[in-house]
Amino acid sequence: MFTVLMAKQRSIKHRYRYNYMSPNPDKPEITNYNIQISNKIKMFFDIKTAKTTIKGLMEDTMAEIFDSVDKATQQPKQEPEIKSMAELVDYQEGSVVSKQIIKRGAGTVTIFAFDKGEGLSEHTAPFDALVQVLDGEVRIKISGKPYDVKAGEMIILPVDEPHSLKALTRFKMLLTMIRSKK
Repeated sequence: MFTVLMAKQRSIKHRYRYNYMSPNPDKPEITNYNIQISNKIKMFFDIKTAKTTIKGLMEDTMAEIFDSVDKATQQPKQEPEIKSMAELVDYQEGSVVSKQIIKRGAGTVTIFAFDKGEGLSEHTAPFDALVQVLDGEVRIKISGKPYDVKAGEMIILPVDEPHSLKALTRFKMLLTMIRSKK
């Protein structure tokens, strides 16, 4: 489609040059002026149409790309099922265990199980994250300030703020991260 529109635009320019250089022997000034104005108007509308069409095609293409990325990162459709969140992952001695429950282009939901003393070193995230403690207790530092979070409590980890986690006891958490389109 884009190639056809560009070829049409070149064709109009070529006709303009050809007509402009081939004056009417009877009234060269009037004919050349009319051809010049007429072709400029045609070119304006053809180029405007082409730009609108190209913009529409680009928007459609970008939408298709986002859809294909979402489809590529999606897990198979899950049947509704009632589960105990805390039982989805088991503790392992000296380890951090995780299980991704949902993975979509828009975000993820993951359950973690930390053995006592285990943790995550300081890092940042490009979007807000919600931590819900399901079992045990954790110390979460956000920009150097410690927060002790217990089972049944939650905390938001703000975007681009450095944070770290350290298990005060064995603990499980549900981490929800939602990506936003800018």
